[in-house]
Amino acid sequence: MTVTQPPIASPAASSPALAPLNAADLAALSLDQLGERLDDLQRRLTPAAPAPDGAEAVAAASIQAHHELHRRALTTMVKALKADPAAKAVLFDLVDAPEVAMVLQLHGIVRPNPLVQVNQALETLNAQLGQQGADVALVSFDEGRVTLRYGGGAAKGCSAASLREGVEDALRAAVPSVREIITAPNQPSPTLIPLSALTVGPPQAGGSAPPAQAPADPELAAGGWFQTLRASTLSPDKVHPITLRAADETDLEVIVVSIDQQISAYVNECAHQGLPLDNALVVDGVLTCNWHGWSFDACSGECMSMQGAQLATLDVRVVDDMVWVKAQG
Repeated sequence: MTVTQPPIASPAASSPALAPLNAADLAALSLDQLGERLDDLQRRLTPAAPAPDGAEAVAAASIQAHHELHRRALTTMVKALKADPAAKAVLFDLVDAPEVAMVLQLHGIVRPNPLVQVNQALETLNAQLGQQGADVALVSFDEGRVTLRYGGGAAKGCSAASLREGVEDALRAAVPSVREIITAPNQPSPTLIPLSALTVGPPQAGGSAPPAQAPADPELAAGGWFQTLRASTLSPDKVHPITLRAADETDLEVIVVSIDQQISAYVNECAHQGLPLDNALVVDGVLTCNWHGWSFDACSGECMSMQGAQLATLDVRVVDDMVWVKAQG
């Protein structure tokens, strides 16, 4: 018996034009549909089977489809690692690796932190400026507005204005989200206070007495509550670190924040590596760790840099303007 191979149809005649899909279209495809598209794109890129579409369009579509497949695979892996307490610590360590962070940011799994980007850019700039006797420091970062303070004088061979212009151009190039750069005035030199100007002891008649402390509430104290600070003294843009000391001399380090008159308390440990948050920045309701730039909702403790991470929250009560915090356990 003789078997005759049927004629192979010309790809140009049998292959329909490539349907363009955007990122949202790709995300809506099932895994089987995504695989079929990848196979189709691979066939179109094969030199022996030229497609009616231009090579550039096919290559771009192929890259886009592979990008979506990688995003899904990475998302699945990250979710699995976060679900396992032991693996979660490994995941957080991996995110610290620049190449891992870049890939996760590329696929939208981890959002790039502008504060970290600004600090990294300034670190690079200071390495260059330090050789010329100048430096620049970050004062604040608020929704794309950066405030800088210069020190050490102008760099050799250029004016202060030229120095600022160079720094600002480099910073904007490194961090596209920066919208405005402000120069803060230099801080005055420290003033020496003579010892004779200091007094020790109770205030003299007519002087101002220290703030009154609210009396302890026996019921709250018995329930594991600790009297901390007055609500009226809490700054809305500051972290207030406090040590809660139990009767058995064990300590619990906590932080208290006040956002729009809502007071929250957390264990003083970043959800990333457990480092203290004493010097964290609080801007527009966002608490940003000064160590690695992880950001949290200051009212809820929910991490804004890594989904699923969370600050350890503590119960808070306000009684007669006094903030009470309940220790864990």
